[in-house]
Amino acid sequence: MTHDARREFYVTAITILENAQLSFSLLRDQLVDLSWWESKVGAVSDAKRMSVMKEFALMVKWFTFHTLAMAVDETLGAVQRAAPNVFHIFGHPTLKKTYTKVLEVTGKQELKPFLDVLRETRNTIHTNGIYSQPGVNSRSYMVNGEEFKFEFGRILEWFHDQRLIWFADNIAVTMNTIIKSSEVSTINNCPRGFPRNSR
Repeated sequence: MTHDARREFYVTAITILENAQLSFSLLRDQLVDLSWWESKVGAVSDAKRMSVMKEFALMVKWFTFHTLAMAVDETLGAVQRAAPNVFHIFGHPTLKKTYTKVLEVTGKQELKPFLDVLRETRNTIHTNGIYSQPGVNSRSYMVNGEEFKFEFGRILEWFHDQRLIWFADNIAVTMNTIIKSSEVSTINNCPRGFPRNSR
């Protein structure tokens, strides 16, 4: 028996966000408490505690973003593999090719700028800089009237803490729109992952 990727997207996203909430609650309710540190590790300087808490919060932020982006990638890939005649892609099915084709078939091209930002952000975090082709040092995308810049050698200044919530909200809306489209919702079986002997 296989798990349907469309349903599993929601399960995965909820689990990721629950873990993020738990981690931030731990940070707020325990790690700020000096007595917690004293009971667990003994004497720790204020500077060390602040450094660890800052890095912990950053780790939670990056993990949450990255795993949500992976869930989108995995789900859209599963949709394409479940109906290859409908979502036919020429050549190797990269993430960009996959979501571009899914949006084309479903008629939801207005979602593409957000998925472009999601992909570029994930790539930037993963490689510590945008994936740049020779002669291309920057790209920008407009999402809901806001510009998102990706510049070679520069950090993503717009990716502040509240942006994680923005990404989670937009991922939920985007994936809900795609999954509920008639072209995707009527796929008979959309197994999660790769079928055996497919690699």
